[in-house]
Amino acid sequence: MWIMYLISVWFTKVLHRLIKLFNLGNGYTWPGHIVNKFFPKIWSNFRRGFSQGVILVTGTNGKTTTSALIAHFLREEGFSVTANRSGANLLSGVLTTLLLRTNIFGRVIDDFAVLEVDELNFDLVLKHLKPRTIVFTGLSRDQLDRYGEIDSILERWSVALSDYIGSCKGSLGEDLSTLVINTDSPHLEKIMSSYEGPVLRFDGSDDYLKLSPLSGTFNSYNVNAAALAVKSVGVSERSIETSLPNFKPVFGRGEKVYFDGKELDLFLAKNPASFNNNVEMLNQSNTLYDSLLIILNDGIPDGRDVSWIYDIDSYKLRQVCMGKNIYVAGTRHLDMEIRLGYAGIIEVINTDHTSMEELERVAGSKVAVLPNYSAMLEFRECLLGRNIL
Repeated sequence: MWIMYLISVWFTKVLHRLIKLFNLGNGYTWPGHIVNKFFPKIWSNFRRGFSQGVILVTGTNGKTTTSALIAHFLREEGFSVTANRSGANLLSGVLTTLLLRTNIFGRVIDDFAVLEVDELNFDLVLKHLKPRTIVFTGLSRDQLDRYGEIDSILERWSVALSDYIGSCKGSLGEDLSTLVINTDSPHLEKIMSSYEGPVLRFDGSDDYLKLSPLSGTFNSYNVNAAALAVKSVGVSERSIETSLPNFKPVFGRGEKVYFDGKELDLFLAKNPASFNNNVEMLNQSNTLYDSLLIILNDGIPDGRDVSWIYDIDSYKLRQVCMGKNIYVAGTRHLDMEIRLGYAGIIEVINTDHTSMEELERVAGSKVAVLPNYSAMLEFRECLLGRNIL
């Protein structure tokens, strides 16, 4: 078994490098998929591999920022951290991440693993890992063609936690994970009522947010969730407050990109909750934007069903568009143009977000960009030559 484990580590490192070298993808899907298929017992090497434990973060919104904040707090405290990049949050991506952070002798090299986990893959990951802390950021309607309604995800989570409790009871000395949940998400309370381990709750207060470079209601929840998670593993209040000002926003979450004399501010808007939050944040901001570029795709990472755009708050949408040049782009730009029309926004310009010439024609020196997931990756690839890293 040890030989198979070492072969899997080496195989993953080589395949990942080859995929990146020949520009065949991000290199996080196939290595983990192949290893898991032919050597599923490999997970046992990571169940207790990290000396300080594993922290899982799942939910519809805020996973990436919350995970990045947790990793930031821990690194500032002097710990080494394994963390997966956004988009590598499926089972295969998580396994690839773990194997890449294992040395050639098969030893885990970090103290903590902080892993963002897709909502639909949480139960699969929980079967294999024994997390010290689990963060549930909340649930809202997202990718209905893939996930279904919220109730179906809650049911999967409930079954996963029930099975997890049973497995811990069957193992002597196994303590249940600490759960960190959003107190303003009534859906989560339904499945936490039967949980027998410690449960910590966070809200949307802005005390921590004021110390950070982040803004917006959603980020209040993200910062509070991350702070509570690291407190559960022993990080002090003083350390959190000291390290918050040094945090750098994650790509596409308030990221600034400069092009052709323009400042383009990226705000990932992939479902009603994130879109409404970003629009509200822009409405409350003192920053004056000349133009608003909305990019809507229906790629595999986004889901084919874009009906969620009709759950966007029409008043907030109309308010953010007032006095600005409005551009739409992406494979479903016509759907977004129709949606804007229902909100009373008639003057809309179609453009191509992957064409340098088209982007040069976007008016003004300061532009707010609201892309969904695959659109954000394409946009960054166009401007920076890379989609994430």
